[in-house]
Parts: sequence; C-alpha cells; structure tokens
Amino acid sequence: MGSKKHVYREDGDHQHQADLHQDMADETPPAENEWKEIALRARAELSNYQKRAEKERAESVRYANGNLLKALLPVLDNLERVVQTGAQAEGNPQTLVDGVELTLDMLQKVLRDHDVEPIASEGQPFDPHVHEAMMVRPSDHAEQTVLQEVGKGYKLHERVLRPARVIVSKPAPWAEAAVSEEWAENEE
Repeated sequence: MGSKKHVYREDGDHQHQADLHQDMADETPPAENEWKEIALRARAELSNYQKRAEKERAESVRYANGNLLKALLPVLDNLERVVQTGAQAEGNPQTLVDGVELTLDMLQKVLRDHDVEPIASEGQPFDPHVHEAMMVRPSDHAEQTVLQEVGKGYKLHERVLRPARVIVSKPAPWAEAAVSEEWAENEE
C-alpha cells in the first residue's frame, strides 16, 4: 500500500508490521478518496442543477403571459386606429362604432383562443362559486335565480378569473302573501 520499502531487521515481523500500520495511518486508501471526490462532484452538480432550474423557473414565470400579450397587440393596434379615425371622422359616428365592434370581436377571439370563456348567468340558478350577488330583487322567478347580469364573469379553463356580478331573485311579496294564504286555508 505504501511506497516505502521495508528493510528486514532482526526483530523482523514487529518492525514490518509497525511500518505497515504507519503507512496506513499516513495514507488514506485510494478508494476512500475516490468516494469523497465522487460525493463532492455530485454535490456540486446538484447545486448547479438547482441554480439552473431556479433560473429557468424564474424566467418562465417572468415571460409566462408572453403569448397572450403578443396576441393582444393587434387589438391594441386596432384601438389606436379607432381613436385616430374617431378624431378625424367629424359627423360620422358609425365609423367609430364599426371600428370598436371589430376590435371587440378581435379581443373576444383572442380570449377564446386562450381558453377564457364568459360565465353564463341570466336565467341560471345563483352559484356563489361563479356569481357575485350585487342585489336581490323580488320576482316571479324561482328563488335564487339570476335575473340580470351587471358585469360579465370569466373562466380560464375551469378556474374563475372574475365572478359574474348579478342581480338575484327573491320571492315577490305578493307571491309570499299568496303562499301564506294558501297554507292557512289548507290548515283549516
């Protein structure tokens, strides 16, 4: 193991064994050094991988909306054109309305292409997961029915981006009175 040559002496084995023990104490076995080196390399590679993965994740988050924003740029261009046309079109408001309608259609298409869909509301049962009640109004409709949409709600896939702001029905006072009278008559 050691690189020393052992000299034969009269006490022979004792000196030779002492030299071997000294050599082993002075020198770490090569296998142990190799394992230490492998462990250090693995630790360095893991550290580098973690740093690289964190950098990629941060960059991914930073540019996550890039495709959506890129798709919205033509909508912005059209809005700018509509504003310019509106400023120049003195007396023909239909030109302005047409430009805004085209831009609105384009924006709705961009949203659909990115899986953003409006939430159906009017006439639907009130669902607190997708609707936000702004007001309750007496009505002949079934209780807890959405009567009117005040502001559109939207979903991205199955997740609500913004709940629909709605007016919800409650039993009309005349309907409650009729039910109470009918109930009273049945009790007699």
